[in-house]
Amino acid sequence: MKRIFLSLDSNYSMMNYFYLCFLLILPCSGICQIQPTPKSYHKIKFLYQKKSTLRLDEKGVYADTLQLKKMFPDVEFEKIKLSEENNNTVVGFVPIEKLNGIHKNEILNHLSTNNCLIYGTAYPKKDLIDFTVDYNSPETALAYYLFGKTQTQFSHTYSYTYLEKNARLEISSSGTKQALPITKNQLTWINKDQLTGTFSVTEKPNTKKNQLIQIEKNLPRWISPIPFFENVQMGIKSIYDVENDYQLIAVSYE
Repeated sequence: MKRIFLSLDSNYSMMNYFYLCFLLILPCSGICQIQPTPKSYHKIKFLYQKKSTLRLDEKGVYADTLQLKKMFPDVEFEKIKLSEENNNTVVGFVPIEKLNGIHKNEILNHLSTNNCLIYGTAYPKKDLIDFTVDYNSPETALAYYLFGKTQTQFSHTYSYTYLEKNARLEISSSGTKQALPITKNQLTWINKDQLTGTFSVTEKPNTKKNQLIQIEKNLPRWISPIPFFENVQMGIKSIYDVENDYQLIAVSYE
């Protein structure tokens, strides 16, 4: 799957940034293996691929300049141009010799978390979605190899149960349950057909990142790698932010 690198250190407005993201991720939609939605079904199976926007090779690490500032505030980086499919994009670059043990562990943790396959099984009549996440990827394996470390192979399972007509979400993971209100989760639409919107994610106090989300009008809302949005009644095709992107790969019905 194609990588997308965007620099936010520019004079573009946030709207221009999201519009550029939208144009760049459109070609990815062609790889999806999506069955037509039947008139009746009791189970939906779907697959998303989540990819880090950070790239590592034997020369060093490449990422959005804001991401590098966030991950390595003590490291100076240079700006370089990448040519991918005739699209020149400016990104930050840190030579591998400038990375210490702490930096390398940060990169491994980031890649291990953000490169994965997300398998979902939705049971609409039960308001339940089961997830299995496979965190093994070639990109992560390469990083462990370049840093001379041993990789741990692992996966994770959890489930979402929607309560009170989708007003609350119960997350079950590792034998524990957590209930959260979701009625305030709404996309801010950036086009008239309401198929592309933005959402601000709060990671830590006073720390936010913006996501660009594409909706697929022919998919049930159960098809989503993240909790429902109150004002979205269709499936999610892709999610993009400065650190990673999700792409819908396959959908089938039973």
